Amino acid sequence: TVINSLTDTVVRANRTKNCVAIGIPAGTTITYASTPGGKNQGNPFLLPETSYTTTASMIITPRFLPKATIVLDYYDIEIKDVIASVSVQTAANQCVSSENVNQAICATITRTGAAGSGTTPPYGIIDFIQGSVNYAKLYTRGMDYQILYRTDSNVTFSLSGNYLFDWRYHNDIANPSYYDRSEGYTGLPRTRFSFTQPPCRLGLARHRGLGKAHGTPSLDRPRAR
Repeated sequence: TVINSLTDTVVRANRTKNCVAIGIPAGTTITYASTPGGKNQGNPFLLPETSYTTTASMIITPRFLPKATIVLDYYDIEIKDVIASVSVQTAANQCVSSENVNQAICATITRTGAAGSGTTPPYGIIDFIQGSVNYAKLYTRGMDYQILYRTDSNVTFSLSGNYLFDWRYHNDIANPSYYDRSEGYTGLPRTRFSFTQPPCRLGLARHRGLGKAHGTPSLDRPRAR
């Protein structure tokens, strides 16, 4: 774990304090003659991902348009302790980088005691599990909608889609407050909808990237049987 060369004084202080808390005396320098051996495998210390979801639905049948139905479904979803992969060096750093010791990440690393072991120096890493840990977070918020209209001849027209307000992915273990915003870019269009008029269906996804709006229309007809 790197301490002395850190420019972030808060993380440096956290690592110094937490290294002592896990049994490494202050001022200890650990130098390896060779790269420690470990395992690439599943992490038995993983915790379940935790999801917090808020939803609200509304069905509107306007008096001025009695044959129409409007359905609105709002959602707000936050997923914590998202499972993602990290390297052993990242795990060793983040074991002690926060205000308190990260017990879940520290559990993937085995260190020697004061006497060392073989070529492994005192307090050095003698074994590790390199794989997935709980550290990421995902947040998304949007609105699903559908508008239905039935004609006197019993033909139903449908407009349905989604509007994406937010999509944030916190995936920087060294900077948990940092996140990628992807709403409005390729793969996660801010607005998407489809219009159905028997026997045709028109779909359109609109997204924003590099300051420009793009539309990708598609027209689907049912295959003849």
